[in-house]
Amino acid sequence: MKGVELRCEGGQLTVTLSGWRRLVAVQRGVSVPLTTVVAVEADAAPRARIGVGARPRSSRTPTAGVFRYGAYPGGPGWAFWAIGTGARSVVVELDAGRYRYLVVEVDDPAATVAEIRRASGAAKLAAPQEPGYDSVKLDRGEH
Repeated sequence: MKGVELRCEGGQLTVTLSGWRRLVAVQRGVSVPLTTVVAVEADAAPRARIGVGARPRSSRTPTAGVFRYGAYPGGPGWAFWAIGTGARSVVVELDAGRYRYLVVEVDDPAATVAEIRRASGAAKLAAPQEPGYDSVKLDRGEH
């Protein structure tokens, strides 16, 4: 989507904003380790799924609710939003760090979901395991 770039490289999932989106969000974007990705899926109505609190500076504007850029508190934790209408959104659930969700509108949600899943799976395989942890035995049910 124009003004929003999502990249998976170097073990990081990075959302970069530019132009007026960057001004509205009051930040350039966000970067999180791919190893913190728990789930990722395309969602045409992310506002209905993820509770969102209001920010004082945006709640009084005539465009409130039309687009959402930046960090917002919600029910389960903070979320970083970069969406217009939200019709082609990707929702990334995280298990560590400041954000619980990244919600980003992209040109091709299916391809973006596949790319993030592939990259996060590769990052988790490359991450060092805890001492004494044997994923092969645990996955097969052996002790």
